[in-house]
Amino acid sequence: MADHLATYVVVRRVDSKGLVSLYNRSRYVGKFHSGKDVYVLYDPGRNEWLFADRDGRQLRSQPADELSRQRVMDLDVTHRRQ
Repeated sequence: MADHLATYVVVRRVDSKGLVSLYNRSRYVGKFHSGKDVYVLYDPGRNEWLFADRDGRQLRSQPADELSRQRVMDLDVTHRRQ
């Protein structure tokens, strides 16, 4: 699953607080990037989300804790909004 997920790149727009939404979770990219599109990639070796600008420069990385083996097996990857 992880290697397959690593083949995807998705675009997210950074909001005014510097956040993007990923699996219904807010991820901080940086207020400096507000209003810009960023590319989100998954690094299976480090189990991290990578956020990059359109030129491919990495802006930030964050742990992808929701993609643990147990959480995937339990179908507990997305965050349900109240």
